[in-house]
Amino acid sequence: MPLLSSLLSARQVTDESDTLDLVRLIGPILHEKNYPALAGAVRSCLATVAPGSVPATVMDWWVKVVTGESANGSCYQLPADIRGDLADAMTALRDIHSDIAPWRWLSARSTVAKGRALIEPGTKGPLSMDYYGNSRIPKERAAWDQFIELFEPHISALRSGRPGPEIADIEDDVKRILIASDIIENSDRWKAIKYRVQQMADFLYDLREETQIWLSHTPDVDVPVLREVPEEMRDLLGDSADVLLFPVLVDPPRPADLESTLDAELERLDTGSRHQVALLLRPWVDERYDLYAAAPALPAISEALHQIPQIESQIEELRQADLDSEAIDEIELYFLEGDFDHAHELIGQHQGDKEIELSTRRWQSEIDAALHRAERVGVEDADLRSLRDDIATLLVDGRESTLREGVREAGERLENQVARLRREEFQRHVKTLETLGTTKERVYDLNNEAKATITRSRLEEMERQVANLRDDRVEEVRRTRERVADALSDPSIDEDRRAELRQSAPPIVDRDSTDVEIMATHAGLLALEAEINKLITRRWIPDRHSEGELLGHLIKYCTERIDYDENDLKRLFVALKTKPFVILAGLTGSGKSSIARLVAEAFGSSAANGRFRRIAVRPDWIDQSDVLGYINPMSGDFEPGWLADVARSCQANPDDLFFVLLDEMNLAPVEQYLAEFLSAMESVRAGFDDVTLPLYTRGAKPRNAQQWPAELRFPTNLFVIGTVNVDETTRPLSDRVIDRANLLQLKLRWSRGHHEAEDTKETQPWVVDSDAWRALVKVEPSSEHHDILVGFAEMLELVGIGVGLRSHVEIERFLANAEDILESHVALDMGVLQRIIPKVRGFKRELTPALEAMREALVAEKCGESLAVVDRWLDPSVSDDAYIDGTAPHIGIPR
Repeated sequence: MPLLSSLLSARQVTDESDTLDLVRLIGPILHEKNYPALAGAVRSCLATVAPGSVPATVMDWWVKVVTGESANGSCYQLPADIRGDLADAMTALRDIHSDIAPWRWLSARSTVAKGRALIEPGTKGPLSMDYYGNSRIPKERAAWDQFIELFEPHISALRSGRPGPEIADIEDDVKRILIASDIIENSDRWKAIKYRVQQMADFLYDLREETQIWLSHTPDVDVPVLREVPEEMRDLLGDSADVLLFPVLVDPPRPADLESTLDAELERLDTGSRHQVALLLRPWVDERYDLYAAAPALPAISEALHQIPQIESQIEELRQADLDSEAIDEIELYFLEGDFDHAHELIGQHQGDKEIELSTRRWQSEIDAALHRAERVGVEDADLRSLRDDIATLLVDGRESTLREGVREAGERLENQVARLRREEFQRHVKTLETLGTTKERVYDLNNEAKATITRSRLEEMERQVANLRDDRVEEVRRTRERVADALSDPSIDEDRRAELRQSAPPIVDRDSTDVEIMATHAGLLALEAEINKLITRRWIPDRHSEGELLGHLIKYCTERIDYDENDLKRLFVALKTKPFVILAGLTGSGKSSIARLVAEAFGSSAANGRFRRIAVRPDWIDQSDVLGYINPMSGDFEPGWLADVARSCQANPDDLFFVLLDEMNLAPVEQYLAEFLSAMESVRAGFDDVTLPLYTRGAKPRNAQQWPAELRFPTNLFVIGTVNVDETTRPLSDRVIDRANLLQLKLRWSRGHHEAEDTKETQPWVVDSDAWRALVKVEPSSEHHDILVGFAEMLELVGIGVGLRSHVEIERFLANAEDILESHVALDMGVLQRIIPKVRGFKRELTPALEAMREALVAEKCGESLAVVDRWLDPSVSDDAYIDGTAPHIGIPR
């Protein structure tokens, strides 16, 4: 209690009138009911007051009943003004001798009486279920009856005025009763009933505690209570009467408006006294209120409260200026005595003498700081140095505005120079990043960023990026050199050729090498590695290896690097056999992009040999110009897109498999930027020959038409794997796209694989030729599950969801290609999960009939993962108004 402690420790009470004023002043604060802290403060007050007056006696009585001990013994001799029922009540409560404070015992007696009335049979109190809210569900009321039975020993004892047995932890009993009553665990009703039971238990626990306190003492006489304070006591004690006598009142007073009551008392003081009280009250006001609020807490002293920090600051400034300490002490004495006007007058006199000196120091400090900033960035400002030499002259002449303007202009010059230097340094970093192989898109974005203001922290961040990238490139060179050395040891390489290749290896580089040397060495090593790999035969040949061996190689290669679920790898293998267009979904961090890259590498296609490309889809892809290319109207050349580049590479290398990873492919509308690819792919699937990808209209004649004809043959040796995320930046996949791809949901797994050294990953890629791969592919659909697939289509058709012939046939092709890889029911389960579940979109209320029918069929066919998805949708905890989306990232991921 900072306020009460300040008042009682700083003010000397000399007579009964002062005592009464003090009681009235602190009365409202007693409403805060922090009795232990208040009792000590009131004792300090009583130590300075002669006993015998009514205020002093009542205050000592208050201390006695609140703490159990009198402060000065005056409560044992009640004045004649305290008589009748009030005297009886005060005497009876005062004379209670117990380890518990008398007011606490009396409060417990009242609480027990009220509590027992609330638990009487037939009363709608805390033992009634309706006390906490209505419930008309029979099984809930039956459960409540069991809870009452659980607490029966405690209730019976409390009704008879006894504490009864201790109330133990009931959580296990509550859970047992709720489960036995067939209430769904952790449902809203489960939680609501559990909360009500806990409320009842807390009530019984508190009532038992109060009963123990009440029974801990039996007074010699009954302690009466009063309905109100006698008028004569109000005349003597004023507003504090209800507060000091609250223990013997039937209805203790409610907290009064602390601020208004206290402010009314302060209004009666003179200006000097108000200033003194403001000094005392300031810690309390700072703790509880905003001093600068529109409506101040205490209007009577608000002005004084504003002046206090100003005067304190001015006094501190004078001390910093090395003024005579005795003069400052004199000012501070007037201030502490509440004579703010005199303190202000003396401060003004002394400030005039030191104003120029203080201003000179301030300006010198400010200019020195500006010069220091300039020196740190290598900038010299002669005008600013000249200005510093003239500070004293300018201040004496009253030309401080010249100083201010000069410093401002110097600051602007400095900021402009710093901005230019930072921009130049930033652009040098961008050039370095470009040399070290940063993507063109990234360089373009950074060059645009350099046009804006570059902060110091951003420049430091760029320096770290450059250093990290240089380290990465040096490390890449080291790893590539090691791979080259390993590859050169392959016995299939001729000895003379091996020696020739060793001689052609680029020189060793380190962090001290130039960026150009590092990148040239890396490029040379990659070229050497590619040349060596051409000499090494690591191919999957159908006549020598089975499909199972190829699948085992894929699983081992991928899981050595990341701990993927083997079933996910099997599904992806079958999906790629079924169709060269696969979409991967799953939670963020599930490894969608990595699994695509690793599958490509396992089959001999990597970024290093140019047969794997990662394409980051951009939101501004609204047509096919970024994919297939366009004719540049300025140069007249055809500018190929990434698909045109890849298709030409596929055409030039028909024996090799190529992979493209479309990362976050749903950032833009897939059906628009891949329209030609999807259409051409379906034409090939339908058996058409000579299917082409149109790059531009036949009539157009770009300058480089010989290099880039109007059409390219559709690449049948190309796999496109897309990844999708679901958030506010992406677009939902359209039915057209879902119809044309297998949508795989990846599971999350964790292992220590990423902590293992690279040399523990022994499995090397197998080169798979396009002809060898086509020999694995089964084109004819499987008829094993035809009827159930038709059934699924009919079920969903009832709620307006179409499963067309294309999806039906693609699932049957998936089943055909899954033979000897996945069990029949597992393959069906995966087919439904990949092709049918993604089509389910709509509100649960509308989809429920179809989902319930699907559930029965899935149970019969042992389709566990698809069944788990449908069960989650049908769970009662999912609202009927919930929107169900079969492409959501958690679909197919086990709980």
